[in-house]
Amino acid sequence: MTQLQFFKTHFIVPPSVDSWFKQVILQIYEFSFSMWSHRNQILHQKEEEHLNLQQSKKLENEILSSYSIGSSNVMPIHRYMFEEPVSSILSKSVSDKKYWLLTILASRKCFSLQSASFFHENDSCSIEKQFATVPD
Repeated sequence: MTQLQFFKTHFIVPPSVDSWFKQVILQIYEFSFSMWSHRNQILHQKEEEHLNLQQSKKLENEILSSYSIGSSNVMPIHRYMFEEPVSSILSKSVSDKKYWLLTILASRKCFSLQSASFFHENDSCSIEKQFATVPD
């Protein structure tokens, strides 16, 4: 039985060739997209689990160390990150832990550079350089 005969027996008005091809193409597209999604889910899920096994302990130790130092030497905009309990931070995914740690480390570095430049700019040597200029 051909496809056209099948449609004539099962439908009052058989679908046109164009609509039939459209449906076939849509089904192929949906099938290939679902395969791609499934592949990405498996690939990236395994990568995340692999990272968890290798780096979770190291990240946890660095987070605990950073958290114990406190928020006093962190930029004011990032102090809210210490309002969350450390247990909540440690229960996050690897990427969220990395984000927290890198943000705090960068904020500390920025805070120390900002503090150092403030004191350096306000010492007597820099004040003398500012006012001891060559006359016009």
